[in-house]
Amino acid sequence: MESARATEGAYMLRFFGLMDIDEAEWRDMFADIAALVTPTDGTAGS
Repeated sequence: MESARATEGAYMLRFFGLMDIDEAEWRDMFADIAALVTPTDGTAGS
């Protein structure tokens, strides 16, 4: 759930122009979040 809060915060900062995040950096951030929340023990979808 922490990753969802981090994503919402980054989105708000980007939306209001308080943080300059280009599209490539935005994709990288989501790739990092996905790597953190994706199980690596083969239990995906369980």
